[in-house]
Amino acid sequence: MATFDEIVGRLENFSFEFTNYDKISDIHIDQTGIYKNIRISLEEVFEGDFSETEIRKLKDFINELVDNGFSITFRGDQSSLSTLLKDDTVGDRGAVKQINRGSIPRSYDMPNPTVEYVYLPDDINVQKQKFLKRYKEELKNIGGGVIDDIELKPLYPGGPLFAKSARDAENLKIHLQNFLGKPVSNAILRSAELSSEIVGGGKKGKTKRIYKGGVPKYFSKIQQNPLDGMRKLQQNPGYTLAIFANIDGEKIPVSLLYDYVNTGFDSYFDGYVRDGQRLNIVHNILDTIPSNVKGFFPDP
Repeated sequence: MATFDEIVGRLENFSFEFTNYDKISDIHIDQTGIYKNIRISLEEVFEGDFSETEIRKLKDFINELVDNGFSITFRGDQSSLSTLLKDDTVGDRGAVKQINRGSIPRSYDMPNPTVEYVYLPDDINVQKQKFLKRYKEELKNIGGGVIDDIELKPLYPGGPLFAKSARDAENLKIHLQNFLGKPVSNAILRSAELSSEIVGGGKKGKTKRIYKGGVPKYFSKIQQNPLDGMRKLQQNPGYTLAIFANIDGEKIPVSLLYDYVNTGFDSYFDGYVRDGQRLNIVHNILDTIPSNVKGFFPDP
């Protein structure tokens, strides 16, 4: 079995043997994730830039990495990667293909987006188990231990796991951004069963309240004191939507999408109290596009 350092050393040597080695714009080594990973960034690649022999060497290198328990990521524009890594020239395990998070515009107009091809060892069940183990470890060591540990609790009986306080919800955003800001973590999640739920609310991008018991319970409480409930909604319009991944029967939060009323977009109330404190209300507090996404972001 070859070590990661040995394989990295060979990459640095044989990459200069390529005719168009300057197409490799960057090589990034990450030994802190779920799997040790090499990320190779490519400039624009055209048909014929790499010979069949060079592509074969690249395929052998991919296989050597994953056979030894490591991962490799290629990053470049979609046209270039599909030209270089055709179906008959990729590693035997195939790649998880995903759009690079930073290249997704709000319009989703992406004729040739930056994409990542991620090659992973192990079968998908082992990948998910390693993901869950590291996820829980990182909850106890956010920011290198600078931020308090986060303890996840069921949002309601039988419900998904979520932060138990507004402060933990804000720290959870930091955890998700750090942990899922890596291509390997995102690639593993693409085979997970996902669900979503509104878990809280607040203004200016802050989760000021947690809907413990779920949204129905929260609004049933508002009906107990509708005037006070209306006041709270007026003071903190907005929402926090969580995306959950079901891994080994545990529904864990992997992404938080939150929005709030922007300048020129006003909340609208048309409500009144009747029938002994029952509140009927029309409340328009949501913009059409989340202004912030922390954590996993599925391809559009």
